[in-house]
Amino acid sequence: MDIFDLVLLNGTVIEPETKVHANLNVGIRGSTIACIEREALVGKKTVDCTGMMVTPGFIDIHSHEDSLAFSDNPQNSPLPLETSIALLRTGVTTMIGGNCGFGGYPIGTYLERVRKAEIHLNYFTLIGYVSLRHRLNIDNYRSADGKEINRLLAMVERALQDGALGVSFGLQYAPGISTSEVIAVSEVVKRHGKFIAVHMRYDYPEKALETVGEITEVVEKTGVSAQISHLPANVYGDNNLENALKLLEYYNENGFDIKADAYPYNAWATTIKSAVFDEGVGNYNFLFEDIEILTGPYAGKRCNPDLFHKLRNQQEDTHVACHNAMPLRDLERALAHPLVYIGSDGQLCRDEKGNIMGHPRAAGSHSRFIGRFVREKKLVDIDLAIEKMTFGPAKKLNLPRKGRLQEGKDADICVFDFNQIADRSNFGVNTCALPAAGIKYVIVNGKIVYKT
Repeated sequence: MDIFDLVLLNGTVIEPETKVHANLNVGIRGSTIACIEREALVGKKTVDCTGMMVTPGFIDIHSHEDSLAFSDNPQNSPLPLETSIALLRTGVTTMIGGNCGFGGYPIGTYLERVRKAEIHLNYFTLIGYVSLRHRLNIDNYRSADGKEINRLLAMVERALQDGALGVSFGLQYAPGISTSEVIAVSEVVKRHGKFIAVHMRYDYPEKALETVGEITEVVEKTGVSAQISHLPANVYGDNNLENALKLLEYYNENGFDIKADAYPYNAWATTIKSAVFDEGVGNYNFLFEDIEILTGPYAGKRCNPDLFHKLRNQQEDTHVACHNAMPLRDLERALAHPLVYIGSDGQLCRDEKGNIMGHPRAAGSHSRFIGRFVREKKLVDIDLAIEKMTFGPAKKLNLPRKGRLQEGKDADICVFDFNQIADRSNFGVNTCALPAAGIKYVIVNGKIVYKT
């Protein structure tokens, strides 16, 4: 009789690639799923999963490191400690950092630091193109010249060889990045068989389709695989989101690979000194009083024009959330679409007093999506919901051992109660990191790393 290291008994197994949805037993040996069958299995350790769903661990395709400061020195670059803890407690077993154009470099040195840190989930990263430009002292508001582009391309080559999954662009954070720069980098990325993730150039309705059109132009000219970051946060109002989703459908039906991601909140977040606010807030869906301060001495307060400009002009940057940033109907339409995956865009940090600050999406996105938008609002069924958080992102990231619940794949598994799962994190110091309800066990590479 086979004796497994860990057995999950009597759970409802959801396997998104093969479309299995059945009561099955899972046997794990070492870091690998060794057996899935109806017959009872024997393990050195057994977990009764009766009444629970057993799924691949969730993949957060869009997360961030736990600091506002992105250092040029990889020894000082922030590690995703607080963010990874929060994600783990909402069922995430794999997080992807380096988004929106920011991150550590050289990648190999940074990944080695992450491996040595006490991070209990799988961590992969993109190389942030804005950070590369900063290393060459290229101003955010101008394009790179020919010599600079050659140096940037060499840096991208090195990062991709050293393990970066792709390149991220923060076009809104560095408006000087030209479309030709994006195309040149994308050609290198395409040659490596990897992908680009793009925080688009604009995020207000008048520029919505223009900003999507820039991405489709890059994909048409290079054939690169692309991921549009937090789509409904940039494209909303009128019929903009509907038209953008139709564009995604068209390109995917015609042999291109353009997907998107979204987080299940209609409040987005950024830093107050970023180029996002260069023209104030007049272009947006929100007002000054909708801006909530997330970090620093004013954490928890709402802005007014005087405080907004004071924070914009001080030396230290401040993280803020912008409530009512996009209509709920647009958010829900994006969350329901099969080409839109679930990412947290999460980023938490701890201050000198030990308080955790940030947007609650880092701690709540995946459980909130299932609890509020699948169970309560029934936007999609649970099988598609799991695919959007596991197998879909794994394909995009070219991680063939992740995002599946199959024999021979990595034993990254989430066990949760569908009737109880819900986000409990909320805006506010420390409450932003409260663990989700209903997550019973999180298994990473065969080990139980979280349970309730």
